[in-house]
Amino acid sequence: MKRFLLAQVSDLHIKAHGKLAYRVVDTAGSLERCVAQLRALAQPPDAVIFTGDLTDFGAESEYRELRGLLAPLAMPVFLMVGNHDEREALRAAFPQHAYLRQRPTTLDYVIDVWRTRDRAGYITRHWFDLALIVVSPPFLVPTAAQALRLLRALRLFRAIAVVGVVIERLGRPLSRQAALAIVGVLAIVVLAGGVLITAAEPESIHNVAQGYAWAVATLVTAGHTTPEPTTVVGRAISTLIVVMGLGTFAALAASIATAGRATVASGGPTRVRVIVPSRGRVLMVQHRDDGGLFWILPGGGVKPGETLEQAAVREVWEEAGARCRIVRRLDLPNGVTGMAGYALFLGAVDSDELAPSQNVDGEIVHDAAWQPVDENAPIGPLTPRLWSPIAPLLRELLSSPER
Repeated sequence: MKRFLLAQVSDLHIKAHGKLAYRVVDTAGSLERCVAQLRALAQPPDAVIFTGDLTDFGAESEYRELRGLLAPLAMPVFLMVGNHDEREALRAAFPQHAYLRQRPTTLDYVIDVWRTRDRAGYITRHWFDLALIVVSPPFLVPTAAQALRLLRALRLFRAIAVVGVVIERLGRPLSRQAALAIVGVLAIVVLAGGVLITAAEPESIHNVAQGYAWAVATLVTAGHTTPEPTTVVGRAISTLIVVMGLGTFAALAASIATAGRATVASGGPTRVRVIVPSRGRVLMVQHRDDGGLFWILPGGGVKPGETLEQAAVREVWEEAGARCRIVRRLDLPNGVTGMAGYALFLGAVDSDELAPSQNVDGEIVHDAAWQPVDENAPIGPLTPRLWSPIAPLLRELLSSPER
């Protein structure tokens, strides 16, 4: 069994920045040299306990100075008060030291400290235990295990894996409305989390700005940030931010990744549009953007594993409720804007019956209708500046008996 080396440093009597104890002793300089010596030891201690008097008058400014002086130490640090110290001021200055709040009326505590010098060997021997820690909710993980950088990295890898799973399930990029909804949910989670954690953890998070920063850090680190919540409510808020925040973030990231993958993977068309004529009319669907309602030919993105033809048939059914069969692929007329990366198809239906408004993956199709195309309206209600080059093709298809 390996020995555990504990260093004790006592009676620091730290003053506010720049002040001397008894107008003579530079206690801050002494502690700074002590910390440097501890870091330079050939056999560094496994932990250091600093015992009182930690400060000279127990003032908040003195504890802030102490916190900065102890920051360079990499090993666990524990604090114990003396008769010059103020318990509440110490707890406020070191909110990440949860052991200081084990008892509300006194400042005494019990710590179970463990540390291994051979981290690789420990991981090899305890891989299953560590795996359980990685997949467990944050508030169930022991504090000592939370401090391991390896486990924090593994949690981030898990977040990346979640994004990968969502990519496979998502199939195609989210619509603008769905993406904005996800961004909105993510913002609400962070804003609400910041306000709620400020109310739940007033000793360690003193204002809403700190609460917002904590909420963002909790989301980014998948549930591990400082100060760590000490109340049941605070831990529940942390878990809620991780579950909801990670889910919405994963969906958004997966959508972006899906869009990039679809464009790069094949090098060919990744989206389709379908011209479906019937009795002198062309099938069109109505969408909405920032400029209001507009009409367009049915179509959309190709899902993984689909052929272009299968995507065309699916899009007509999803957006218009019409059973369509593909007749042939059409050459895209020169000059048509907004159709880079699209394949254009000619479709046919046996019935003119259409479905009312549809919700397709969060994007509302407000209407579907057979729009007349003739000399007076050669492109129906399509936007002329975008679709005028397609007018000859529409007239040709409508006049051709074979189509």
